[in-house]
Parts: sequence; C-alpha cells; structure tokens
Amino acid sequence: MLNELAPGIYWMGPDHETDRPVMAAIAGEQATLMVEAGNSVKHARQFLSALATKSVSPLRYVVMPHWHWDHVFGASETDVIVIATEETQRASRPF
Repeated sequence: MLNELAPGIYWMGPDHETDRPVMAAIAGEQATLMVEAGNSVKHARQFLSALATKSVSPLRYVVMPHWHWDHVFGASETDVIVIATEETQRASRPF
C-alpha cells in the first residue's frame, strides 16, 4: 500500500516475508525521484503502479543508497537516470 507522508512524498512499507524494503518517491513540480529500486522487477512494478495513481510529475531519477540485492534488482524496470555509487550500479545490472 502506498502511503503519503507529506504532500509529494510517498512510501511503501517493507514486506519481511518477501524481503522487500521500504520504497519511496519524492515528487517535485518537474520530476519525481524514486528512493530504492526494489528487490525485483515485480516489486518495482507494484510500486510504480501505485505511484501512477497519484498526480505526480514523471519519474526521472532512481536513487539507490546501497548495493544489497533487495534494494537494486528492480532498477531494470525503470528507464531513468540511476544515482548510485559505482559498486551499487554494478550490482543492479541484470544477470
């Protein structure tokens, strides 16, 4: 379930049974930034689908704070600029 923390700030809680981390989005006037890419394409799709029900600017960026698999494997579902360290970017590439 997508929650709105404040105007333009959305988050989806974790699911410990499926190792899904918290995901978030910060929507500005011209662009939206997604924080975390999710643990899978399915996870990213679920988040993006929920976000699409909100009136937000187009997704332009994904920030991946660290490289653990459960935070990066959904990156391939987006076609936007990924902001991450080199190590994190290497870990997020599809096999």
